[in-house]
Amino acid sequence: LHLEAIRAAKSLIYMENQYFTSPLIASAIAERLAEPDGPEVVLVSTGRSPSWFDGLTMDTARAEVLWRLEKADVHDRFFSFYPVTRRGDRIIVHAKMTIVDDKLMRIGSSNLNNRSMGLDTECDLSFEARDETERTAIRRLRQHSLGHFIGVSTDDFAEAESLMGGVGRSVATFGQARMRAMGLRQPTGIERMFAEWQLGDPLSAHDAWRPWRRRH
Repeated sequence: LHLEAIRAAKSLIYMENQYFTSPLIASAIAERLAEPDGPEVVLVSTGRSPSWFDGLTMDTARAEVLWRLEKADVHDRFFSFYPVTRRGDRIIVHAKMTIVDDKLMRIGSSNLNNRSMGLDTECDLSFEARDETERTAIRRLRQHSLGHFIGVSTDDFAEAESLMGGVGRSVATFGQARMRAMGLRQPTGIERMFAEWQLGDPLSAHDAWRPWRRRH
């Protein structure tokens, strides 16, 4: 469903997720970023994972994925952020929510990594708006969530979004104090290695101890 939603998106792909390492999802997004009239893509995730293991595996692989998407973003439509408090302290993003075109909303327990796509047990709910009233409800939820991270009301963020004509630029312009950009630096050799071998992020029980099966 994630892949079909990405391929069908017309104007916006918005994702809040604890992890973002899935090469399948990243590849599908890269294809849309290459299109001259493709959708805007906005990701909100944790800047740095709280655990040593997640920092070593999830954060390193994400650095490579984000760098590749930044390079694929030839039309300047990809935005990735991590939130902080007013004092600059880390905020843990534990949400797993995807909203496409303010029409399709998926929310639940699955992360955007290999484990959630095949190894772990997850449960998501998906809602598709049938009319403008329901689309407005989904849009308001997205704007409320972004306003919450930035520290403004839902109405204030909605006004900023209307003024800027896009979600990512609104966050980058009005949320600079609370939303920091990710993916702007080239990954290290260690980060590239973890991403290439998908270490700590197996696709299924069949390759849990065989990382060479999921290389690249």
